[in-house]
This record gives sequence, C-alpha cells and structure tokens, in this order.
Amino acid sequence: MKRKTTTWRRAAAGLWAASLLLTVNGPASTPDIRPCDSEDQRTECVWDARHQGNGIGASFYVTDNGTRVYLSHAFAHYFVGAQL
Repeated sequence: MKRKTTTWRRAAAGLWAASLLLTVNGPASTPDIRPCDSEDQRTECVWDARHQGNGIGASFYVTDNGTRVYLSHAFAHYFVGAQL
C-alpha cells in the first residue's frame, strides 16, 4: 500500500532543494531595468505601483518602443525593489 506524503514533508523537501540550489549557484541576479521616473514615462523602465506614486494602481513594464506590459506587484518589485 502506498503511503501519502504529507504537505509539510513536501514543503520541507522544497525548501531543502531551494537552499541547495542557492548554495551551489548563488542568488539569482535581477535584470538591469531601472524604475520609471513617472507613471507616464515612455522609455524602458518598470513602474512598481505599490511603492511609487500614490501607492495604488497597476504595475507595468515599459518596453523600449513605449508599449506597456502590465505586471503583478511581485514581478515589478523583483525588477526594481532594490533600486527604490
């Protein structure tokens, strides 16, 4: 009979694997994308709506041709969090 693996065992195994990868490869580096100076900027940048401006609204990435690509807060913060 096959035993069920409990959720905490799976979580512990995942944490162990992640710590092993960080030990072997080191922390992942973030791409070099700068934060937007303002919400209406048209050059390549990332707007982290939760931490810039009035703290509400949508986070987005502005491509080099001025197109907006909307992101979750987590992705926007990943790109520019250390630079804010």
